[in-house]
Amino acid sequence: MDSPAAGTVALNEQQLADLNGKLIAARTDAAEKKARVDFIADLVAGKKTLDSLPDSLQSSSSMMGALRQKLADASQREADLLARYNRSYPAVVNVEAEKRDIERSIAAETQRMAESVKSDYALAKARLDAIQKAMEEATGQGALNNDDTVKLRELERTAAVNKTLFEEFLQKAKITDEKSTFRARDVRVIMPAQAGDQSFPNKRKVLLTALLAGLGLGVGGAFVMEMLRAGFTSPREVEQALGVPVLASVRRLKKSELVQDGKSIPVPFYQVHHPLSPFSESLRTLRSSIHMSDVDRPPKVILVTSARPGEGKTTIAVSLAISAAFAGMKVALVDADLRHPAASRIFKLEQENGLVDLLTGAATADKVLRFYKDLKLTIVPAGSKSLNPPDVLGSERMKALIANLRETFDYVVVDTPPVGPVIDAVIVANLADKTILVVEWASTPRDLLETSLKQVSAQKRVAGIVFNFVNQDRAKKYGAEYYGGKSYEKYYSA
Repeated sequence: MDSPAAGTVALNEQQLADLNGKLIAARTDAAEKKARVDFIADLVAGKKTLDSLPDSLQSSSSMMGALRQKLADASQREADLLARYNRSYPAVVNVEAEKRDIERSIAAETQRMAESVKSDYALAKARLDAIQKAMEEATGQGALNNDDTVKLRELERTAAVNKTLFEEFLQKAKITDEKSTFRARDVRVIMPAQAGDQSFPNKRKVLLTALLAGLGLGVGGAFVMEMLRAGFTSPREVEQALGVPVLASVRRLKKSELVQDGKSIPVPFYQVHHPLSPFSESLRTLRSSIHMSDVDRPPKVILVTSARPGEGKTTIAVSLAISAAFAGMKVALVDADLRHPAASRIFKLEQENGLVDLLTGAATADKVLRFYKDLKLTIVPAGSKSLNPPDVLGSERMKALIANLRETFDYVVVDTPPVGPVIDAVIVANLADKTILVVEWASTPRDLLETSLKQVSAQKRVAGIVFNFVNQDRAKKYGAEYYGGKSYEKYYSA
C-alpha cells in the first residue's frame, strides 16, 4: 500500500515541476511578443524608425529587408542625380516615384507585420492563461479567493506556532518526570568541619609575588619609555650627550595668555605687555648666558637657528632682539631666512625691500633698515625672493654688511633657516660671534640635534642650546620647573 502512494507523490511533483517550467517559458514568450507589439505600434505612430528595427522582426519578414535595401539604393541614386541635375529632370522624377512606391510597400509590409505580431501575441497570451489556470488548479489556488487565501495562511502560521509550543511542553514534561523519579542517596556526616588556616591560595605569597611583578613592570615600563623618548628634557642630559650648555628654557604659552584687551598678540611681543612674566625672565636669562659664554669678548652678532622647522627659532630670535632693545642696547634684527621669512611676516615686511635687495644692489641701506620707535629696534627684512640663497648669504657683500652692523649696533640678532633641511645657517654661522640652537623640549630627535650641532660648531662658536615649548606639568616629572612653578610665582608679580 505504501509503495504506490510514494510513486504517485513523486509523479505529481514531477508534473508540477514540468508545469512550472512551461509557465515560465510561456511568460517569457508572451513578454517578448508584447515587446514586439509595442515596437510595431511605435513604428506605425512614427516614434520609431526602420533603422532601429530589431533583428527578430527583420528575420520574420524577408520582404522588409529587401524593401529597405531597395529604398537605400533609390535614395543613393537620387542623391547622385541631384548632384548633377535639378528635381525636374526626368531621371530624378522617376527615382522619386520609385521611392514613393517602395515606401508604400514598406508601410503595407509594416501593417502586415503588425497584424502578424498581434496575432502571435494573442496566441502566446492565450497559452500563458491556459498554463497559469492549470497551475492554479494543480496547486489548489484557483478555487480560493483572496480572503480565503489570507485565512488559510493565517491558520497555517497558527498551527506551526502551536506545534512548536506543544513540542516544548512535551520536553519540559519529560524533564519534570525524570526529576520526580530521582531519589537522593542516603548520606551521613563522618566528621564536622572545623575552623583552621586557609590552605590555598597562600595570600602572603600571592601578594608578595604581585608586588614584585608590579614593581618590575613599572620600572621596566619607565625604562622603556625613557629609552623611547625622542628628545632631551633636562640640561644635564644635553651636557652629557652633546657637551654644550642649556642657556635658557622657555615654557609654552597658553592661548589665553596671548590675549591683551581682547586682541591676540604675537608671542615675541608678550614680554612688552608682561615684563615681569616667566617668559620675559627666560629671555633675560638667555641674554645673560650668551654674554657669559665669552666674558672676555662679549658676543655682538648672535645667530639663531634650529635643527628642524617648527621649533620656534624665529620667535626666540625676535624675542631676544626685543629683550635686548628694552635693556637699553642698540639692536638690529636681520631676517636671513630667505626661504621662509617668518620674522619679516611678524612685522608685516614680507613685501618690502630687504636683505636680498641690499646685497644685490637693488636697494640702499637707508631704504632697507627700518627702525621701530616703540620697540627701540631696527629691522632688516628678507626682501625679494632669491633663487640662490646660499650664494647670496655667502657673498662678500654679506660679510661687509655684518661687519658694518657690528660697528653700528651693540647687538645683532640674525635669524636663519633650520640646519637640517638647508646649508644657509652653516654659511652665516661663520660670520657670527656665537650661534644658539633652539630645541623643542622633549621632541627634537637626539641624533638630528647632534648632527646639526656638528655642522655649526666650527671654531667653537656655539654658545649653547635653548629649550623651547617646555611643558611645565611634564617638566615636574623630570625634577625641574623651568621658571613657572608655584614656588616662583611671588617673584613674577609687580
